[in-house]
Amino acid sequence: MVLPYSALEMGVLYCALRYFERHAGDWEKIELRGDRLIVEVERGGVRHREEFNRFWARVEQSGERHRRGLAIVYGGRRVPFGHTMASSELAEVARDLQRALARQ
Repeated sequence: MVLPYSALEMGVLYCALRYFERHAGDWEKIELRGDRLIVEVERGGVRHREEFNRFWARVEQSGERHRRGLAIVYGGRRVPFGHTMASSELAEVARDLQRALARQ
């Protein structure tokens, strides 16, 4: 009876290690270039890049405990980011980004 449980345990451990290996290189980047706001996100080896007009984009902060993070909203599109940051860092990033978007 020990062998099936050991095999199950090794399988779960393998899956957990693969998940962490795949997400170890996750990153997010926000960049302002002239009148463009560029958001790049890589999660699990898949990279997404979105460009927005900085004067029409806005920053939203989710207040829900289980969906903590920020999002750039522009023309009905919503690009979430910052899901791994601490709440204090989220507030600071949101404030700095809103200031940067407001500057002309």
